[in-house]
Order: sequence, then C-alpha cells, then structure tokens
Amino acid sequence: MQRLGRNGQRCAAKHGKRLSHPLIEQIVATNDKKRFAISEDQKRIRAVQGHSTQLVDIGYQEKIPPAILYHGTATR
Repeated sequence: MQRLGRNGQRCAAKHGKRLSHPLIEQIVATNDKKRFAISEDQKRIRAVQGHSTQLVDIGYQEKIPPAILYHGTATR
C-alpha cells in the first residue's frame, strides 16, 4: 500500500472509500476511454488526456465571459 501514498489513502477514507494498488490498476486497465496511466515506478497515476500543460497551444483568444455561462457536461 505504500506505493499508493498516504494522501490518496486519506482522501479516500475521508469519503468512506478504500483504495488499493490492485483496484487502481483495474480502473486504469478497464477504463473504456483510457484516461489514466500509472508511472513506471508504480507510484503515481495521471490523466493522459486534457490540456493541463503549457506545451499545448490551444489557440483560443481570451474573452470576457457572458453573465450566464453554461457548461456542456451531461448529468448521469
């Protein structure tokens, strides 16, 4: 369990959940969109999609948002 890290354990416990390295490996392996990867040293998990790096130039012009702004994520 040491590989998982104490912060992950505390966060899960705070929400009444338990994490284990096999569980995380299963989630990574079976995620239909392949959104996650585990580092070679098996100590970290990361998202493999998105634009959270400065190396990606999205190319949008900055604008002031409207008074009402809608987000496109569907509820399930």
